[in-house]
Amino acid sequence: KNYALLNNKLYLQTLHKSLIDFLYFQGILCQLVTAEEVFVTALIARFNGNVEYVLNAADKLYSKIKTEVNVENAHIVHKLYELYLGQSAKNLNATQRRSACNSALKLQILAILCRSNTACNRFPHAVKVVFDALFGAQTYVKLKLAGLEFCKQVFIQAADSVQLQKLTPVFKQGLLKLLRAKED
Repeated sequence: KNYALLNNKLYLQTLHKSLIDFLYFQGILCQLVTAEEVFVTALIARFNGNVEYVLNAADKLYSKIKTEVNVENAHIVHKLYELYLGQSAKNLNATQRRSACNSALKLQILAILCRSNTACNRFPHAVKVVFDALFGAQTYVKLKLAGLEFCKQVFIQAADSVQLQKLTPVFKQGLLKLLRAKED
């Protein structure tokens, strides 16, 4: 029984590495897929697992394509928000629901979202991400700081001043709550 589990784990690791290698060598270099199509997969692979050779291959792939990806692309922004927040809507069936990603990946996603005007102007997703980073169950100091930076970018880059005026009291209450928590 343990041998079968070990064998399955090794098989999955090899499969992950093979997929990353295919995307890098065959996919992008032969232009079978675009960098945008590979970007989220490479990002996830960098934080999924603890096998060094898989992580190294994922880092190599991500480094290759990160400069080629337009973070203003609405599809990329949607995928990043979906990855960060998960999908748990009641109208989705069980196979379509996804849990939110881990905290390390959330930190990386926040760094990307901070550079995107499109991401900073997508409400209510931006608000949900800020509050998750500040008050979520899996948050920690670096994630809170990244959440504050993203909050700042939302205010700097917001194109819809009416929407921002509506959200200002919400952000204010959240930031006051954060300050009060530090005082206790």
